[in-house]
Amino acid sequence: LALQGCEPVLIRDRRWGREIPWDCRFWEDTGLVPRSANTESVESLLRGFFRFYTQAFDWGRDAVSIRTALTARACATKFDLHTSVQQEQWMIEDPFDLRHNLASQCTKEGRQRILQHMAEVLGALDAVEEGLTRSTFAGHCSRAPTRFLLKCRVHTDKVSAPDLMGALTAVRGLGPFSMRFPTPRPSGQKELVDAFAVFTNEEDRARVHRLNETYVGEWQLRLLPCSSWALEDARRTCDYDELDALARPVPEDGAGEATASEEVRSGIRAAQSESEVEVLIQRAQALGLIQEEDL
Repeated sequence: LALQGCEPVLIRDRRWGREIPWDCRFWEDTGLVPRSANTESVESLLRGFFRFYTQAFDWGRDAVSIRTALTARACATKFDLHTSVQQEQWMIEDPFDLRHNLASQCTKEGRQRILQHMAEVLGALDAVEEGLTRSTFAGHCSRAPTRFLLKCRVHTDKVSAPDLMGALTAVRGLGPFSMRFPTPRPSGQKELVDAFAVFTNEEDRARVHRLNETYVGEWQLRLLPCSSWALEDARRTCDYDELDALARPVPEDGAGEATASEEVRSGIRAAQSESEVEVLIQRAQALGLIQEEDL
């Protein structure tokens, strides 16, 4: 469908050291899409989904690729696509940005947990009549989250908890949130570990996420949305200090905004590449600096 019914829509990707154009066109008139020959019920297809990915699919060899749309008898192998993966990694191909593995951040513990829960759901569905499939499945679905997390890999010798907290709390309009920062370890132990920011709503997480790829001193922030499971897994290998965010009062004379504005403007003047300018504009957006967004 992505290759039919419309002109190419090219997105220029410069993240890999060179410009790569990805064709992101899609057939928008879904009424013209040929009807499926499937005759199974939704309930049967739901069972089949969990059975396929827990029993038939070879995660060590195969890739999930809706672009190629191949079945178990002829799955796309994860070693033949546009990006390289390790044997133990899962490969879920982004259908537009073909070098993007949507499962690249899934840990060993996360993969085990996903397969375990899928197998549990399949067992529950197989134990009831087809008419009870949907209600049984709904009973196994997670409730709406009450915590919304971002994680960021940090080097505890290069960025401190107060520095990171200061960068996050500079974002305007945030409600209360907390941070889990790795307790510094003795010299010689692992220093690159994840710090976590924990928010009470998705809107605050999205605001802070716009700081992604900006800098705290010389340390670039790589902010990734994650689940509470990521924090629980991290706690098994690292001790964390918990810090509560202190809301920054807005100065009546606008001094805080002026300081942030000057930092962004100075950075733009000193920027040596288009990507550096884009990062600074993203920071201006996150901090609510409207004029600097348009520079």
